[in-house]
Parts: sequence; structure tokens; C-alpha cells
Amino acid sequence: MISEDRLSQIVENPDSHEAEVVAMAQELLQLRRTLGVPWAVVQPLGELYVEDGNAAMIWPAS
Repeated sequence: MISEDRLSQIVENPDSHEAEVVAMAQELLQLRRTLGVPWAVVQPLGELYVEDGNAAMIWPAS
């Protein structure tokens, strides 16, 4: 896997790389930032609720 440092180097030196490579590096950095932050909390309620399909509570992460 390409490191965050390498992606940052590519983005910071666009004249040294093809435009498509720079765009992909920017996209990867954005995806890593977005996916690296929790966006939901899932709390299991217990085995009694599994049968009726209400097996967990889900809410946005704060």
C-alpha cells in the first residue's frame, strides 16, 4: 500500500508527476480521511432481539 507521506509528496509536487497521478493521489488521501473517521455507532441489544430483526441500535457518531 502506498503511504500517506508518498501520496502527500505527489500532491505537493504536481509538476513532477502526470496530472492523472496527482488526481488519484488527491482522491486516495480524501478517501482515507473520509473512511478513517467513524460515521456510525452500533450497539447490540442482546440475543433476545435477534429473532425480530431489532438486534441493534444505530446512530451517527458524535
